[in-house]
Amino acid sequence: DTMMHVGIIPAEVKSTNGAGDAFNAAAIHRLFETKGDLEQSLLWGTASGAFAVEQIGAHANTPSRNALETRLQETAPVVTVLKPSQRKYHPVFYGRRIQRPVFVVD
Repeated sequence: DTMMHVGIIPAEVKSTNGAGDAFNAAAIHRLFETKGDLEQSLLWGTASGAFAVEQIGAHANTPSRNALETRLQETAPVVTVLKPSQRKYHPVFYGRRIQRPVFVVD
């Protein structure tokens, strides 16, 4: 039961359309590629989400592998593994259900 906190990658936000999809796609891709490295997965998802918000349109700024690697080398966010005493659950609302995230992303 691991919970991680991921810092941000600065981005000039033009539209948030597709940012969550970009995060999820890159994170899942990297999770499979690294055979379960959660930290790498979260870093790639965060970088992809940063790219997504910098253009208008959900598909306008899909980053390449090289672009993600370069962005992470330039501005890698800090990933912290949280101890049980440090964990803060922020309820996430989906319709009428409340879900608790596995990890918290700033």
